[in-house]
Amino acid sequence: MARVIRHPSHHPQHILVQQHNRYKSRCERIIWTIGYNCTCLICKFNMHLRCSQICGVINAEADDGVEQICDIIRHPSHPDHDMKLLRRRCSFKCDACGTTRKGSSYTCTADACQYWIHERCASLPQSLERQDHHHPLSLSFHVPLEYIRFDYRCDVCSRILLPKSWIYHCRICRYIVHIKCAFNKPPPRIIENVLLLAKISEKT
Repeated sequence: MARVIRHPSHHPQHILVQQHNRYKSRCERIIWTIGYNCTCLICKFNMHLRCSQICGVINAEADDGVEQICDIIRHPSHPDHDMKLLRRRCSFKCDACGTTRKGSSYTCTADACQYWIHERCASLPQSLERQDHHHPLSLSFHVPLEYIRFDYRCDVCSRILLPKSWIYHCRICRYIVHIKCAFNKPPPRIIENVLLLAKISEKT
C-alpha cells in the first residue's frame, strides 16, 4: 500500500501519511500498529490500514506526479515485477512473515513467479522504534548471512531466523526481531532494564 494517500472519506485536498502509532480511528477502535494520519493539524483525521482499503484510494506520491489508484504496486522487496492487490481473504504462506493466516494480500503479476505477501506485511514501515532498544530498527527483506552464520536469534521470541524471512534489526547492536514479533510489547522487566542502562550511560 502507498505510504502517502488521499482517501474518498476525507477532504480531497488533504494528504494521509502512513504511520505506526496508537490512536483512535474513525471506526472508534484503538489503532495499535499501522494506520494513516492526516497531515493537516486542524482536522486530526486518522484511520486503520484496513479501513483505508476501499475503492477510490489515491496514491498521492506517484513518481510521475499523477495520482493513481493503488491496486497495483511495485514493492521494494520484489522490485522486478508489479504486484496486484487481492481483496479476498485466503490462506497462503506469506513470503514476508512466513505465517499462513488469512487476509488480503499482494501477489506477483508475473505468471512464473509465486511471490505472495500479506497486505499488512506490504505496508510495514521502513523503520520503527521499540521500548526495549535504544536505536531505531530497519526493515530488511532477508536475513543477512552473518546472522545465519553465527546463529543469531530473534530477541523477542528467541527462535531461529529463516534466511528469506523479513526482519527488523539494528545494524549497530545486532538487535534482531521477526516482523511478526516486532510489534509485540516487551516484558516490563526488559523495559526497566533498558531505562536503567540509559540512566547509567547518562551519568558516565
